[in-house]
Amino acid sequence: MSALHFAIPAPQQEAAVLDYLREHRAAGEETLCAAALLERQRGYADWLAYLRRSGRGAGGQAALWLVFGRVEGRLLGMLDLRDARSGQPPDVGGHISYALRPSARGRGYAKEMLQAALLQYAAWGISRVILSCEAQNLPSVRTILSGGGVLEREAQDPRNGRLLQVYSIACGANLQEHLDAKKQTPF
Repeated sequence: MSALHFAIPAPQQEAAVLDYLREHRAAGEETLCAAALLERQRGYADWLAYLRRSGRGAGGQAALWLVFGRVEGRLLGMLDLRDARSGQPPDVGGHISYALRPSARGRGYAKEMLQAALLQYAAWGISRVILSCEAQNLPSVRTILSGGGVLEREAQDPRNGRLLQVYSIACGANLQEHLDAKKQTPF
């Protein structure tokens, strides 16, 4: 059974999300990955409205999931799935963005989040997605490679000038073949 539980953001999760945001800020992280601009909204209700407007609610082929630990019941991270139907990769960020609160890092949760994202894209009929991360973010590089990521190119991030690595990664049956070769299971 998965150590994680995925949920669509809802009003009753406000305290958990604000606690998550506080921990990132206390660690000096003012810009959040995978949070769909949470840190730029005036409040939680505004963020929920932004998610609905951006098509990341229930249904559709884009989503933002809150990721809770099954044991601790605490919000551990966020997983942002961007619409991949156009076949055109996003300029920055890729189709999948995942983030963990600082106290939850280094425990394998990101790998499980990535596998869940790839399975969701496969369910949507998408066979391949693009992910990117900063080249010096070695934990994210390892996570992407463990999921079958293939380095496609390097580029400069127009937002901050840092070196990005852009990967493609298979979804669905190709994901299962990769996991079988490594003797892993998605959950």
